[in-house]
Amino acid sequence: MLRRLAVLAVALTAAGLLIAPFLLALPPADATQLRAAGLVLLTLGFWAMVVLPEFMTALIFFLIAMVLHIAPPAAVFTGFSSTAWWLVFGGMIVGAAVEKTGLGKRLARAVFGRLGSSYPQAVAAVALAAVGLGFLMPSTMGRVVLLMPIVIALCDRLGFAPGSRGRLGLAMTAALATYVPTTGILPASVPTSVLVGAAEQLYGIKLTYGPFLLQHFPVLGLGYVAILIPAATLIFRDMPKPRPDDATLAPMGAEERMLAWLLAAALVAYALDFLHHVSPAWVSLAAGLALLLPGIAIVSPKLFGERVNIAVLVYVAAIIGIGGVVEQT
Repeated sequence: MLRRLAVLAVALTAAGLLIAPFLLALPPADATQLRAAGLVLLTLGFWAMVVLPEFMTALIFFLIAMVLHIAPPAAVFTGFSSTAWWLVFGGMIVGAAVEKTGLGKRLARAVFGRLGSSYPQAVAAVALAAVGLGFLMPSTMGRVVLLMPIVIALCDRLGFAPGSRGRLGLAMTAALATYVPTTGILPASVPTSVLVGAAEQLYGIKLTYGPFLLQHFPVLGLGYVAILIPAATLIFRDMPKPRPDDATLAPMGAEERMLAWLLAAALVAYALDFLHHVSPAWVSLAAGLALLLPGIAIVSPKLFGERVNIAVLVYVAAIIGIGGVVEQT
């Protein structure tokens, strides 16, 4: 009931702000600002309360902004020209390749396969694997989808039954370590990418991979993990009862080796962007394009259509577009 009242209040207030300029004799600049306020309130309110799927709210934002001439198209659709948008786009292609080839699973299993019977060791391995994948797979959801089944299998091997403290602790560690520390890695999460786009579009500040990593990762990454591991161990500590694990991964194939070399090259290009001044977005796009080329074709057109989430891309473009509208008006 309270949610419905909140939605109704946001919708009516936003509608009032959008309609008021037609009823009041306001100067053009004031009328535009009033409409912009109504549009921003409607969009952010609907996103916050999940009134509609995020991409549908984003499309409503684009439609109202253009129909009511709230801002020029260059400002409304600035998200599509932002480096953040292309950073996410390229990251989705790389994420699809990492999942298809099994490279991410191999890396995670390589870490987990060395575990003994210590719960703190298991927590540390899960956290470090989640953070490490952030450098290789620029998609938070992709990393979660990749890691969770492996972590659940690890729980089974260590004898942690569903609902047990040990199982809950490892699952929570995987989720938190997958997202929070990687906000200190420039292309590793959508919010960080949006930050890059907003900073560039609104203030002309161009954030680069190396300096951003050095400034943020020691605290958001290493510092967070240094707190997370002992906290999860203390709260969820359980006694493992290890079971033998006979599962083995197949030898690394040609596609997997090619992807590993490509990711290594992309990481070097990311880290040295302060020297060559090529945005991480274009490095991400180049890596994604290489994976689509006929000679390599690790990501097929069919897989591209299935894994590149247009809804997320529209959502990201609208988030940046709101910033453009606010700045323009």
